Amino acid sequence: MKLNQHKILIVSFLFFVLVVLCFGYFEFSKNKSNLYANVDQSLYACAKNADLLLGDSFFEQATKLNSISQKQDFENIQKLSRLAENCDVVYVYSMIFKNDNIHFVSSSATKEELASGHNLTKYFDIYDDASFELREAFASKKIVKSEYTDKWGTFRSVFVPKVTTTDAVSIIYSGV
Repeated sequence: MKLNQHKILIVSFLFFVLVVLCFGYFEFSKNKSNLYANVDQSLYACAKNADLLLGDSFFEQATKLNSISQKQDFENIQKLSRLAENCDVVYVYSMIFKNDNIHFVSSSATKEELASGHNLTKYFDIYDDASFELREAFASKKIVKSEYTDKWGTFRSVFVPKVTTTDAVSIIYSGV
């Protein structure tokens, strides 16, 4: 009789531990999902602010190699860097797909990059390390959320397509 009580106690304890683990996993998954949703919402808002900050005329103009001056490019770097800092994101970029390449058309920079002048992403630089999700956003012209690693680090990003009147597609993205 004592052995059966002992077995019941052990089984009850193991069942209790299993229930606690399942509940913990469920709560973790729910909180992770909510965290990602909040981060994605902030990234989307930052990308939309970049769209407003640069303006429609910029995206209409920024389709060829020499259509943006170095002065205008540096002004855009400064604007987007302030936006990235205010949005508490690492980078805010916009890109265009042209001649089978993805080109940066605007970019933010970190404080260190701005101070040193090194590693600044310039107008029409080729992004040779683009993720599958970024390419998917260009192809589908739909918002794509992604977590990826490139030569600059690992990021959670939201890619927001913008189609111009000439059907050129720019992607505005922000990442943390």
